[in-house]
Amino acid sequence: MKRLTVLLLAACLCAALFGGCSHGDGGRHDSIAPPAGYASDELLYSEGLRLALLLGEMVDQPEYLNIMSASPAILDVLKPLQGKDFGQPESVYKASVEEDALLQLVQTAELDWAGFSSTLQRHLIQKMLVSVPTMLNGFAGTETLAAASICAASGNYIGENLEKPCYFLYLYPDACPVMVCFYSSDNLIESNAFLLPDSGLTKASLDALAELFASVGLEEVQIEPVEISQE
Repeated sequence: MKRLTVLLLAACLCAALFGGCSHGDGGRHDSIAPPAGYASDELLYSEGLRLALLLGEMVDQPEYLNIMSASPAILDVLKPLQGKDFGQPESVYKASVEEDALLQLVQTAELDWAGFSSTLQRHLIQKMLVSVPTMLNGFAGTETLAAASICAASGNYIGENLEKPCYFLYLYPDACPVMVCFYSSDNLIESNAFLLPDSGLTKASLDALAELFASVGLEEVQIEPVEISQE
């Protein structure tokens, strides 16, 4: 429990440093008609795949990596991922989570959020959402955590909302998984993408993914496969 608490606090710090930073072309800022409702899985899949490709581009650019880190140990974590095709996932899963469950992570960290305003609570929920991939990478060690942090990307999509915060997990036959966090507020969907270089996720199954989320304290997560576009 103590280790999980330390990782959660560290993850929140990393989320503050990296979660709000857009890399590359950032997000979409299209002018869209008033929202028709919740965003479709197809839209989220496409947005997540776009960010996964951006992560792959980061990994493949030595100049970018040298700017972000001079540590050979950190760069060694990313070397096995160079040249991999992050545009062709073997399978994709969506994991939806209740906001209350994310707030429970704060209780795990023994923090008292009862006096927070609703605005601050929603801000905290978003930080908790993004903290999950950071905690997963933290389990693998400081080098993995640092490597995943320098190859993270974010974006946004104006005009739609989500029914619940969710994650999209992109699994590849010869590359590490990519986890994309989606959160919405006031017709703005925000996305944050992270590599999971050493997640221990060797095969795609609902049980394996449930265990992955349970390892960071999220026990009740609705997980379902996503149909992959063949276009």
